[in-house]
Amino acid sequence: MKIAYLIDRNSVGGGMEYVRRQMAAHPNDETRVFFSDRGDCTAAKMNAWGAEVIHVNHLRALLQLFRNPFVRPHGRVIFTVHGIHLRKYDFLPKSFINRTKRLVRLSLERWLYRKCDQLIALTETDAKDIKRLYGENLPVAVEANSIDVSSLKNPVGLKYCENEFAFVCIARFDFQKGQDILVKAMVNIMLINVFKTKASRKNGDFIIHCMMDEIGKLHPSNVSGILQFANVRNIYLINSSPIGYNADIYKYNYLLTKDGKSQTHVT
Repeated sequence: MKIAYLIDRNSVGGGMEYVRRQMAAHPNDETRVFFSDRGDCTAAKMNAWGAEVIHVNHLRALLQLFRNPFVRPHGRVIFTVHGIHLRKYDFLPKSFINRTKRLVRLSLERWLYRKCDQLIALTETDAKDIKRLYGENLPVAVEANSIDVSSLKNPVGLKYCENEFAFVCIARFDFQKGQDILVKAMVNIMLINVFKTKASRKNGDFIIHCMMDEIGKLHPSNVSGILQFANVRNIYLINSSPIGYNADIYKYNYLLTKDGKSQTHVT
């Protein structure tokens, strides 16, 4: 089988790592990578190469594939959604320009997604948001992205001891990804853990509850990792973000309502 992998450019990042892992999983198939910045991702070039499966990994490549309305790709088109970039507008001022940009991007992505035979989301949260934003009937599967940890264990590279907890991120340091908030959260958790360890020597073990992400800047894909990082240290986090992402990964969910007497009820 001929499998074409389409991406925007040849650069270091999560997209290329994902493609590398995909190609390694198909050793008996003929695979090739095409780059949209070289103009190689057109339907005509896919058909000329004889691609039976066209696995697209960037929106620019997907747009280039469907840009010519008179030439349709003959192969099955799969698009992996490497993050929902519409979310960045949740962190930007609600200006007319930003609302217009969001609407244009939403319309373009909805048009392109409906042309694909299969969409792949990297998290359950992304899969739900794809259906909510772009259409409930879209064919969406979930395939968690990952990196080959064994490639990080070498004498001259990064090394991790057994049972250590490590965050590894192969991605751009864009503000909407929230890496700065992630690092601060990890530092704060470690400081709290030091305090808790000393206090438990005198008072016995106990649980600490902390508020997390009050301003809503932590990227949803980082939330589950922070929860696990804190929970193993008996530190439990309460979601205080104004954005209601990832509610299903918390152990408990409560609904707060007010009655006619302005009394708050928790259910």
